Amino acid sequence: MHLSRIKVPDFRVLHNVDIKFEKEFTPSVFPLGSQNGGGKSTLLQLIFTLLHCSVVPERLHFLKNILVGFKAGNDRKVLAIIEIWDGEETYEIEFFACNDSYIKKLLDQNKPGAKSDSKDYKFSSLPKLESIERKIARSENDLSSLEKLDAEQDFLNEIEDA
Repeated sequence: MHLSRIKVPDFRVLHNVDIKFEKEFTPSVFPLGSQNGGGKSTLLQLIFTLLHCSVVPERLHFLKNILVGFKAGNDRKVLAIIEIWDGEETYEIEFFACNDSYIKKLLDQNKPGAKSDSKDYKFSSLPKLESIERKIARSENDLSSLEKLDAEQDFLNEIEDA
């Protein structure tokens, strides 16, 4: 998985942020710079929290923590749009905050026979999100396996050196 783009319209000190990470850039290290208080840490926390905490119930308190003081208003407010490339396809995931009345409106639009006069979200994208979640889980498992192999190799090297 490769983070290919992050867009943040308006979150804390971040306004109209649009950063693209080139796939071909080697090494895959991207320096970010700004003044103190410019939002570097906020950007990293937002990316990490949205990608790693928003889909795991045990981690939702981290998401709630980063959203303290965030106001969605009467509708929905986009937190960030993140593009992820899996080596074959790019997925765009839009994270937004909203109030209960917005969710009720979405659910009402998805009732059989309901007319939709907007281009709002439908819940048909859930299978695609589940596919992305599975790929992320496989990547995390692969990383965990590699870390175990590294630890075993380090142990064997220590035995050989002794």
